[in-house]
Amino acid sequence: MNEVFQITKNKEKTTKLKSNNFKYVDTQKKQVDDSLRQSQIEMLKAFDLNSRFGPNVGISRLERWERANKFGLKPPIDIKNLILEHQNDKDYEEGK
Repeated sequence: MNEVFQITKNKEKTTKLKSNNFKYVDTQKKQVDDSLRQSQIEMLKAFDLNSRFGPNVGISRLERWERANKFGLKPPIDIKNLILEHQNDKDYEEGK
């Protein structure tokens, strides 16, 4: 009987450890997501500050990107992709 109890007890510990690991992984994923978001926002801010692509007052980032492309200024395609991937997020759409 002691053997059965110990096996069950060990299974409970294993299950408990696994559930704690999921919380740890979720926290790490959130930190990576936050870090990625921050780095993407920094890329967009660098685009905003680059005068090579024309003025950025009064227009959205996407409009500015499209205007720069229209005039052959070769704006980075990564910027357009970021804006399009996050269309419902004002931090990605508008410069500050």
